[in-house]
Amino acid sequence: FPSLTVFILTILLFPSCEKGSNPLKPYETTEHPIIWSYNMGMHNTGSKTIPAMDTEGNIYFAVQNNSNDPISLFAIDKTGNELWKKEFTGKLTAQIIYQEAHLYFSAQTSDSRSITWCLTSSDGEIAWANSSQQKGGCVMAVSHNYIVTGALSGGYVVGDEDTYELQMMDKTGEILTPISIGNGVAAISIVGNTLYYITNHVSGTGYAKIE
Repeated sequence: FPSLTVFILTILLFPSCEKGSNPLKPYETTEHPIIWSYNMGMHNTGSKTIPAMDTEGNIYFAVQNNSNDPISLFAIDKTGNELWKKEFTGKLTAQIIYQEAHLYFSAQTSDSRSITWCLTSSDGEIAWANSSQQKGGCVMAVSHNYIVTGALSGGYVVGDEDTYELQMMDKTGEILTPISIGNGVAAISIVGNTLYYITNHVSGTGYAKIE
């Protein structure tokens, strides 16, 4: 029988630092007791399993066994209790992001287009979903005012030609004016009102104001 690797979320207790000592150096100990663990029952999770966390300490994960299985979203409180679990169709392409009581993530549809979801973090219900014409899945960044996605490959479909763009949405999911970047984007970050991106090209770094 094939071996089964189960993805388990584990929380370790790290002792606090002595007052006046190096704040980055804990006590000299190898004992880090497990406070709690949560078995997601998943295997082969080669997906974007970086968690998001809200101000109450609740933890949110988006994971996927493989591209043919549903995307599973989990919400867990800080003591390890499951709050809710949801499933979505598509190939997970961007890690889940928490922002102001909402969760954002994106996936690739069966026809290689991008879809972005916004969920209410309290119950996992869909606030809105936006299926754009970006191809190849998307990376994503979220600020207080905007959601920005960029095609990983293939670009944005305009007629019969592909162009590479960053797609901007407001917090209602409405698509705003896109930003042309010339190459597929590999990563996006928003700091203040400035958007930074890395493209899939040897000369590929850049930034754009999003005022």
